[in-house]
Amino acid sequence: MGISGVGIGLRSAHLDDIAQNLPLVPWFECITENLMGDKALIQQKVKAIRQHYPLVLHGVGLSLGSADGLNQGYLVELKKLIESYEPAWISDHLCWSQIGGKYVPDLLPLPYTPESIEIVSENILKTQNYLGMNIIIENISQYIFFKESIITECDFIQQIVQNTNCGILLDINNMYVTCKNLGLEPELYLDNMRGLKSAIKQFHLAGYTESEGMLIDSHGSAVHEPVWALFEKALQYFPNTPCLIEWDNDLPNFKVLLNEAKKAESFYQK
Repeated sequence: MGISGVGIGLRSAHLDDIAQNLPLVPWFECITENLMGDKALIQQKVKAIRQHYPLVLHGVGLSLGSADGLNQGYLVELKKLIESYEPAWISDHLCWSQIGGKYVPDLLPLPYTPESIEIVSENILKTQNYLGMNIIIENISQYIFFKESIITECDFIQQIVQNTNCGILLDINNMYVTCKNLGLEPELYLDNMRGLKSAIKQFHLAGYTESEGMLIDSHGSAVHEPVWALFEKALQYFPNTPCLIEWDNDLPNFKVLLNEAKKAESFYQK
């Protein structure tokens, strides 16, 4: 089963509804960690849905930017999921979240330096070698700028792609949030990504919230109009790239997500 069009993030609150009604959704994306461990009921429900839809796995725990290297136990579990669910691809974030054997519940940014490129590239190559497939990495929302950074995010990502042949999950909402928080131009950021056209495999769309003048990647609302506008421009640069609607907090009725997906689909026809 191939991936195309606009998919929706698969969340536990909607599993029964989806399994019973089989909505007209081309594909789903499941959070990798939601399937790990002793979660027999959720695993059973997702497998039933997988029989009818293509699936991709999207993780938050690889910690590809960790100077400590990879968690081998996590990789073992991830490979089991790949064998069981046969996802079209797997993705994770360009960040770090563990050091010294301890995890933090967040996606932490990296300084954009040659040393970071080396660490991330090595971890991606080891991951791909162990899993036997290339992975896709996502740009995260950022709220600070490291004074040590001497490379732009776009150049940082481009060098990692060149080193590893990984793909890119371009999160349009994260791009917008980062640029607004750091005083950058979202349109210029997107222009600078054009050189990675062959590596762009997927988009994410989600909602943000504003707090004390800062945008927060909250995934708890509908997509905002500036993000829709950026998405429209992204499709001009990367046409037919599949897109996913993400909604994790204050989760609404599944029909609301279907409407968001329909709106996203309309941009492909322009």
